[in-house]
Amino acid sequence: MVSAISGIDLNKLQCRGLSSSRHRKIALFSTLSIWGGTGYLLVKLALLLEASGLADEVGLALASTILVHFIGTGQCVVQAIARTLVEKTPVGILYRRDKAVLSMARAQLLDLADKIAFEELQSYAKINPAVAVAAAEVIAHQNAGDLQQWLSAPQNLKAMANHVYQLALVEEAIKAGDYPKP
Repeated sequence: MVSAISGIDLNKLQCRGLSSSRHRKIALFSTLSIWGGTGYLLVKLALLLEASGLADEVGLALASTILVHFIGTGQCVVQAIARTLVEKTPVGILYRRDKAVLSMARAQLLDLADKIAFEELQSYAKINPAVAVAAAEVIAHQNAGDLQQWLSAPQNLKAMANHVYQLALVEEAIKAGDYPKP
């Protein structure tokens, strides 16, 4: 038995905490509503300023402030405001959380791949045929040395996570005494 597989956190491996499609749709709708509402309010503010005759003065003051800020800091204040709004909207929050969950799973899989050679565990397919499903591709990338690059795609991360999960199931069955070690 490989103790490295026995010690993995299956919740991290299976990307527990990843947002669902429903949550992503709700976040997208909420974000679009926020951006639409903000745009509407800015247009209304511009129309009010124009009606009161202050649009030219406010526009000149804003342009001067943006120019002075850019000269002083080298950063465009409008871009900083837009970046902050994107980070604070529901889609931005969901994106960062999903990215963190996937990064934890990727780090755990890469750490595991450094400790073991998946090719040596092919005999587990005798106990659990699902081990052989993703094994060939994972083993090929591990032998080629490009496993880290291959895992950058979410579908590949899912395939390897499933492979390791199947290996963990076999190890649990062997540990419980249900099967002899192949």
